[in-house]
Amino acid sequence: MADDPSRSRSASSEDIRPIPDPSTLTTSQLHRELASLRELIEARLDGTDKRIEIQFIERDKRAEQTAKDSKLAVDAAFSAAKEAVKEQNTSSALAIDKSEKATTKQIDGISSLISASSKATDEKIEDVKARLQMIEGQKAGVGMSAGVLLQIVLAASAVAAIIAVVVDVLRR
Repeated sequence: MADDPSRSRSASSEDIRPIPDPSTLTTSQLHRELASLRELIEARLDGTDKRIEIQFIERDKRAEQTAKDSKLAVDAAFSAAKEAVKEQNTSSALAIDKSEKATTKQIDGISSLISASSKATDEKIEDVKARLQMIEGQKAGVGMSAGVLLQIVLAASAVAAIIAVVVDVLRR
């Protein structure tokens, strides 16, 4: 063993470390194990990163799908509301048309009633005039003048005609 050069030592050094030096071997083993540990941790971190990335992608897809579904639902609601408004407008237009026709019919009825009442009043006035002229001819010079009497009779007839029209309108 004395001739083994790897085991020889210099005489001046008082190094008591064995050859090969275990601290060098330990350090290299430690570096090797640290590198192996680093590879393992990096592999795990890469796997975790990939899982997190996949989760983010899936979350984004779900959010995108939810947004599409919401937009679709809102569009459907707006479309339904638009149709409802359209139907309501059609219904309102029909009701207004029906009401206008009924009002026109009532106005026509009232107009014919006023016309008939006016005609009847005119006939009564003519009848009263004729009678007045006949009475005036028989009693010439007695009592009031024929003009004043005619005015009174005409005023009374007009008032009676107006009252008759108002009563007929109020009955309806």
